[in-house]
Amino acid sequence: MLTLIKGGQVYTPAKAGEWDLLLGGKEILAMGKDLKAPPGLETDIIDATGKTVVPGYIDSHMHLLGGGGSYGPDSRSHEVDISTLAKAGVTTVVGTLGINTVSLSLKQLLTCAQALEVLGVSTLIYTGGYQLPAVTITDSVMHDIALIEKVVGVKIALYDVLGSHPSQEVLKELASKVWLGGRLGGKAGLIHAHLGETEGNSKEIAELLTYMGLPASMLVTTHVNRTEKVLQMSIEAGLAGISLDITALYTPDYGLPETIPPAKALKILREAGIPLENLTMSSDGNAAQPIKNEKGELLRIMLSPANAVAVEITKAVTRDQTPLEEILPLVTINAAQRLRIDHKTGSLDTGKNADIVLLDKQMEVDTVFAKGRMILKNKTPLVIGYYEKDYARISVNP
Repeated sequence: MLTLIKGGQVYTPAKAGEWDLLLGGKEILAMGKDLKAPPGLETDIIDATGKTVVPGYIDSHMHLLGGGGSYGPDSRSHEVDISTLAKAGVTTVVGTLGINTVSLSLKQLLTCAQALEVLGVSTLIYTGGYQLPAVTITDSVMHDIALIEKVVGVKIALYDVLGSHPSQEVLKELASKVWLGGRLGGKAGLIHAHLGETEGNSKEIAELLTYMGLPASMLVTTHVNRTEKVLQMSIEAGLAGISLDITALYTPDYGLPETIPPAKALKILREAGIPLENLTMSSDGNAAQPIKNEKGELLRIMLSPANAVAVEITKAVTRDQTPLEEILPLVTINAAQRLRIDHKTGSLDTGKNADIVLLDKQMEVDTVFAKGRMILKNKTPLVIGYYEKDYARISVNP
């Protein structure tokens, strides 16, 4: 059966105007004005009048298995469900480990990603975690990237008290293995680096990569809007060629007063001369986020919302008056190009995956197609994991 989405205001992510989209199988078959249902073929017609039609969101940093654990075994969060991703408008997600590489494993992460793929969304993962030497599935980072289809790079932590504070020699060896693994596997070959708050400047790593003959953009630093100091340091690194990832979670609205809201961070980075194509935004979703008082004492642990990207896009457009076409590339085509999957997703075009989100008049996620399959309709999930209803039935109400 075909699907015809009619009458929506389309962003490809560039603003295109009122277009129709014809979907068949997993792909977009046609785009344009006044498309008609092909005669003789069963076609489901979706009236998108009053809605905004955009590419499915690509969230390049989510803790699919859960995160946390640094405040004891009871501080860990749980796995992400398919319905959670659907409500978040996420059609492609990259899973990562965090602090806890002791009781959480990459094999578990890979299996979780495979399960979500079966249920409809596209998934990738990073090997490694906070610490170096990196945990792996095989015997090396290079082998993981080269041989395991879903692995696109390695996750590490920089300038964080819980990280391993790698030397330049360690980083040189890691970068060479990641680059070669990417070449052998036809992958992006990324170093996805969590930024903490201790002293350090990733500009030095950009210079190191350039000295080695490697592109500085293979290093992606995330949480760049953690604090004003981290953001300023990230500007220096970004001007040296490093890829910068804004964290949607990092906003005072979530009880993190020192953070820079994504729309504001985007404006600061652009005014500093960072090219738009070098910027992305991800959620850090499903992590365990500690909330502390002014003395640094733990008040509570918050589950990082998996829909943070969708929420921040809504706020950026409706509250901060950011044009949708300026922030949308961060979670669509920019992320796809960085991950080297832009040949199949990240923008609306014929022949690409039918990864599509319909936003309502409030710019909130309303309907979602992932590879041509509707997984959310009128904000109601259509695909539910095996045990989601059971978990909901036996859970304790607050």
